[in-house]
Amino acid sequence: MRKLIAWAMAVALLAGCLANMPATLAAGATFAGGNGSAEDPYRIRTEAQLYAIRDNPAAQYRLEADIELREDWIPVPIFSGTFDGQGYTIRNLTVRETDAAGFVAKGEGCVIRDVVFADPSLAGIASCGVVAGTLAEASVTNVRI
Repeated sequence: MRKLIAWAMAVALLAGCLANMPATLAAGATFAGGNGSAEDPYRIRTEAQLYAIRDNPAAQYRLEADIELREDWIPVPIFSGTFDGQGYTIRNLTVRETDAAGFVAKGEGCVIRDVVFADPSLAGIASCGVVAGTLAEASVTNVRI
């Protein structure tokens, strides 16, 4: 009986792993594609993929759809990669922090370009901007609010 239970548990565990395999093995894992390089940036099409920027803040990203944020945004703490919005819109960026905050809290050597932030809301923040709380040696171009 114990062997039967152990076997059933192993099958259930394997089935769970197999069910998640395509997402884990997909290019960029949590993204719509890409490998995060300059030649093949991670592609972002969903709110969850946008949040995943914080997992690799030095990578290259390309927005491929308008995104409406449904929850308060937690800024990317330190961003040193490239974010190309390709003219798409991020709507309802709402930040409620007490430190440097915006889409990114601190941009260091980053590039943020060609993105629209529609209906942003920043409240109770000491050092803030829609794009970033603070920037150092960064390039921000063609960003509209």
